[in-house]
Amino acid sequence: MRIDDALAGWEFAPGRLLQAGLSHGTIEVDAAIEERPMLRFRNQDDNRLRHAGIYALYDWCWGSDQQWLHSTSQQNSVFSHDHGFFLPPSGWRWDAGQLRAKVDEPHPLRQEVDGLLREDLWRFADELDKVDRAVLLPILLRVPSAWPATDTDLETLGWFLERRAVAVASRLRDLL
Repeated sequence: MRIDDALAGWEFAPGRLLQAGLSHGTIEVDAAIEERPMLRFRNQDDNRLRHAGIYALYDWCWGSDQQWLHSTSQQNSVFSHDHGFFLPPSGWRWDAGQLRAKVDEPHPLRQEVDGLLREDLWRFADELDKVDRAVLLPILLRVPSAWPATDTDLETLGWFLERRAVAVASRLRDLL
């Protein structure tokens, strides 16, 4: 979205002012406040479960550039967003060779695990154990052909996600 010059300088949160120009926005999360890089509000809403999912997604998809949205109208429910710097080498210019080179390397989210629940982590681990080609193929087939990803890149991405899933599930189960 574009923030108009007329709105520049408006304090939308204590000490945070709007700047004119391009910015991220969403109509999907009401009253969203962006936080970087710490996950907060673990004890509010269902954020314990949401945080467990973020730990899973971050390791599985080689997360970077941590950005979280909190909905102040929904007890600070957390949402992960802007995954443009996911996949190795933590940037939008990944390719098949980089995925192959990093596939077996752990990439856990380096944040405190206090307050996470074992059953939530295991829930996501169980889902990762179900990831296979049959799950990934329909998702990869939805990538628009106009995007700059070759069939080989997408094939390798599917292989990367399938292969990482079991190891990430194991790391989630060992987190607590």
